[in-house]
Amino acid sequence: MRWIPVFIVAIWGCNSPDVGTSLIDIPATGAPVSESEREVASLQPDEQIFRYDTVVEGAVITHAFTFTNQGHAPLLIADVSSGCGCTVPKSWPRELIPPGGKGTIEVTFNTRGWRGDVDKRVTAVTNGDPSVVHFVLDGHILAPAQEAEPVALPITRH
Repeated sequence: MRWIPVFIVAIWGCNSPDVGTSLIDIPATGAPVSESEREVASLQPDEQIFRYDTVVEGAVITHAFTFTNQGHAPLLIADVSSGCGCTVPKSWPRELIPPGGKGTIEVTFNTRGWRGDVDKRVTAVTNGDPSVVHFVLDGHILAPAQEAEPVALPITRH
């Protein structure tokens, strides 16, 4: 008997015409939404790959990736991350970037422990289209020069 009111409320709530999924918009899912139905932000990098050429292991590479919001809505960068602790996104805009506005993502890469051809990726997650943008630091890391071994001097007795 006590389940009857719950059942009635559940059925009545399901028939409500105000309930729907039309307000849900998650760009990363790829749900089809036409451009005419919504305004979209768009992070467009000035460069996506920074080539740091050749450095000696232990060097710290710092680069600022610049971008423009080429969309028609304010851009929000929700997160910037990297795959390991040697590459650190230092700063990025935390406020909304208006259409046509510019921004910078500063990244630092510590080359200690790396040798050879190395590329490091940083990923920005946004409310725009595309919702994920990758930035790459790319170059070659040389082993540090070997320290000269001390030369043995002859011991002479007086």
